[in-house]
Amino acid sequence: MVEIDWLTRMDTEKISDLLLDKNSFMLPISTTGDKRSRPASTRLQFLSDDGVRLNARIFEGIPTEPHILFFPAEYDNEANLIRLAAGLTGAGMTLVSLDYRGLGYSEGAPSVAMLPTDGNLFLQATKNWMEGEGRTGQLVIMGRSIGCAVALDVALSHQEELLCLIMESAFDKTGDFMASKGLPEPEISILNDSDPFANRKKMAAFKKPVLFIHSSGDTVQSLFQVEWLVAESRSKATQFQIAPGGTREELAAGVEELYFKSIKDYINLRLGRRPPLKPRRSKRVKAK
Repeated sequence: MVEIDWLTRMDTEKISDLLLDKNSFMLPISTTGDKRSRPASTRLQFLSDDGVRLNARIFEGIPTEPHILFFPAEYDNEANLIRLAAGLTGAGMTLVSLDYRGLGYSEGAPSVAMLPTDGNLFLQATKNWMEGEGRTGQLVIMGRSIGCAVALDVALSHQEELLCLIMESAFDKTGDFMASKGLPEPEISILNDSDPFANRKKMAAFKKPVLFIHSSGDTVQSLFQVEWLVAESRSKATQFQIAPGGTREELAAGVEELYFKSIKDYINLRLGRRPPLKPRRSKRVKAK
């Protein structure tokens, strides 16, 4: 019996409009009034298995520090990416962000079914670039919203090469996620029956540490729904950070200082770097 590739069922016009909209993904957004310096970036281009030229954006940090491979959300724009890059490169880390096919600077037609395949090629292209540049930092994979599904799929195939995985605004079941995004029936029933991304099953097979970051005000996936996914993590070092208030789109901007501190502290712990102990206050003896 031929196994049905359920992920190809998601390559419909309705789903593409919700997840892979080229009219919103990585659009330039004015950063007027932002006092932070815009981090410099370069392009990393590579070919897909079917000959499509794909693009990634590199924001360089210290070569020996961790390199974070980022799979963006469907709602991410350039301002979001610049904010993320500035926070991470400011801590010495390198950020490499993928433009999904047909979006940003990548060529071809948008395709949900090709996301995992392209994601694995993105990882290999990044490793080739690092080797050529003599960069020895450890690899971290990070996903945001729909990017979490791609990040988990790629991380599962390469977990022995990774320091850890970061899942921001993740989702549990594909059908529930798409229903919250506004997908109508009968597509939702099909996705509920098949669960194409199978995030819960994949998380159960992933053994490396995971940092989950989720907003308490997320209207797409509630904390209760995400807890089902968190519970499947097999690492004792997994953490679940809950950001106060705001939607998933507002998460990083709303709690920026706490957001970057959570990421940096978690990665440093995985590297065996513990924060310095605060000096104890000496007790003064009162004169009689």
